[in-house]
Amino acid sequence: MPLRLPYLFATFFALMSCSSAPDIGAQVSEIDRAAKFPSLLPLSSLIAAYPTVATPSTQLVGTAALKARAAALRGPVLDPISRQKLLAAIERHRPL
Repeated sequence: MPLRLPYLFATFFALMSCSSAPDIGAQVSEIDRAAKFPSLLPLSSLIAAYPTVATPSTQLVGTAALKARAAALRGPVLDPISRQKLLAAIERHRPL
């Protein structure tokens, strides 16, 4: 396997060199060329909008919620009646 890796890279780069780079400039419309750049916002205002300080009480609430979701997902996926129907359908369609 290690001997094939250089050949794989050589083939990949050879195939890449056969194509030309796409002309990205030709795909921009005149409306886009005339559009103004968006204004930049100061980073301090963005950081102030989303406080990320986690207190131990908020961490406990989040942990409890995640544990409750995990416990809800641990149950059976199918109820017994649906499981029996599915197994019967599998048996009907099993090749001879």
